[in-house]
Amino acid sequence: MVDRKPRIEYRRALDELRLRLGDGRYPAGRGLPSERQLATELGVARTTVRRLLATLVGEHTLDSEHRVVGGGPVPPAVAPSFGATVLIVDDLPGLDPVYMHQPGWLERVLHAAQLELRRAGFAVLTVHPRHLLDLPAHPPGALVGVVLGWNGGVVDLASLAASLRRLAVPVVAVGEEPAMAGFDRVWSDHIAGAEAATRWLRARGRRRILPMLPLRNQWQRDRLAGYQRAIADTGGVALAPLTMEHPDFGDEVSLAFWAQRTAEQLAPHVLAGIDAILALNDFAIPLLVHALARLGKQANRDIDLIGYDRVWPEVTSGRFSTIGPLATVDKRNDRVGQAVVELLLGRIRGQLPDGAQLLAVPPQLVELETGGLPPRA
Repeated sequence: MVDRKPRIEYRRALDELRLRLGDGRYPAGRGLPSERQLATELGVARTTVRRLLATLVGEHTLDSEHRVVGGGPVPPAVAPSFGATVLIVDDLPGLDPVYMHQPGWLERVLHAAQLELRRAGFAVLTVHPRHLLDLPAHPPGALVGVVLGWNGGVVDLASLAASLRRLAVPVVAVGEEPAMAGFDRVWSDHIAGAEAATRWLRARGRRRILPMLPLRNQWQRDRLAGYQRAIADTGGVALAPLTMEHPDFGDEVSLAFWAQRTAEQLAPHVLAGIDAILALNDFAIPLLVHALARLGKQANRDIDLIGYDRVWPEVTSGRFSTIGPLATVDKRNDRVGQAVVELLLGRIRGQLPDGAQLLAVPPQLVELETGGLPPRA
């Protein structure tokens, strides 16, 4: 059984630090209190404080010296109207699975959007979708826009979209699910990301590349399309994806169980001679490393692994494997959040044409050092 108490403490402390940053208690350009003082004030261990600071540096809220970057309270006169409020709808607030002590991709996007909105002088209120389903037809007078974040949470997206349309204010959605049609939308270009990763492997001479994609969401289907396009353009043969879900593991016992399950599903593909795997994300890498070992294969020597999301340095499951991905794809979550606000401001100010505006932010392929294994000949 995984102890989730550290996750709860981390999340509570992160929320408190963000509140202090947002209300000006930590002014721009100034440093934060010492680790010891923050640990005392937040009621957490100093190791937790270090993780919190690393998160805020990664989000560009703090610089490398832990000074506050920009932000802070903005005079109301900068806003289009005094007290103008933007709702941020977050369907999965909190952390990624138990093996990661950092915010998930959607939270990173929405936090970047929140910072940009506050710099523009807006008040920001973050709510869970279930609180919107029974909203009145007419919103409060101060509400001028909505940012919608949805990642497969407990609320039906179609019902949520219908509730937001009744508000009659501009909505910018993060993602490209069909139910978001009609909203301005921003997403990381998963077609381009998967295509770049596949072309990188093809340039290394890999011929049988297996994609790991459950195909439950549009972004997973987009990644498959990018993979297939790269394979076709380079004269290869596309393989059917490994559609298994990525399990939630947090200790050696659960890892061993899922590694065996994964090995059983990988076995026919290994026998067929795959030489690379496009993992669903960086979190899946330890699982694949252990599964391949059960099949007598060395990751990144016999079969290359490439990740996605660029979170390998933050994945605490790295303690289960000294081997990580050879490369990963950075979705540029901060840029996605900034683009969301640019679209929303353009819509509020009447600067955009009629019809939903769609913006795919190009990702970036990043090569990594992963365990010191030499390249294959």
